[in-house]
Amino acid sequence: MSRILRQARPLYSAPSELRARISDMLAQHSNVNRRADSFFQRILATSKDKWIAGVRSGCGWRIASAAVAIILCFVLIPNGMRRVKAASYEDTAISSYRSYLNGGYPLEIHSSSPEVIAAWFTGRVPFVVRLPTSNSGSGSQVSYLLVGARVVPYKSSHAALITYETTGAGKISLLVASSQSTEVGGGDEVRAGSLIFHYHKRGELNVITWNNHGLAYALVSDIPGSAKESCLVCHQNMADHGNFASTH
Repeated sequence: MSRILRQARPLYSAPSELRARISDMLAQHSNVNRRADSFFQRILATSKDKWIAGVRSGCGWRIASAAVAIILCFVLIPNGMRRVKAASYEDTAISSYRSYLNGGYPLEIHSSSPEVIAAWFTGRVPFVVRLPTSNSGSGSQVSYLLVGARVVPYKSSHAALITYETTGAGKISLLVASSQSTEVGGGDEVRAGSLIFHYHKRGELNVITWNNHGLAYALVSDIPGSAKESCLVCHQNMADHGNFASTH
């Protein structure tokens, strides 16, 4: 896009009145500290007025093209950055999962207790780890077993890597980081109550990401099945586990 804009730049020379009007708007925006969306609305209004005036004078297509290019930059760049951050978090979760399988990330604590695992992370990661409370006395059949955890590097800080095993010896990892340092999104959305799960298929791996209580989660496994079935890792012993059961 930058290359195209540079090549087309001589064709889209903004009128001096438009430059002056936008400069005045920027100054007003800085003085009163208005919201950014208000600024964008004024840019759109200005572009619309200039486009109408340009059509009457025969040069409206140039002004309209310039306005569209500017608006696309404001709209597409932030969305693109969020997608890049989300993909980066997925890549970290996948590489951590594979390092765990290959022995590069040996567990630093072995426990089947969510309370013990969550407490162990205190002081080791810059956030409070939240895991579903164990409810082994519920009488429900347990399909996923908590194995242990370790700290892994993430960006300039650390994240929590928690591992599970299935009754069939399949392995699952759950990467937990602060929502302030990462993004989740994309993929197929699976809604459950107030949560939105993002399901991704990365080769032979299933990746599910979501946000909750200021934390970003990324669950990775090579277990075949639906996204809802994978969510049972956390919800198998909770009151809403029926919402994630297989519907085959």
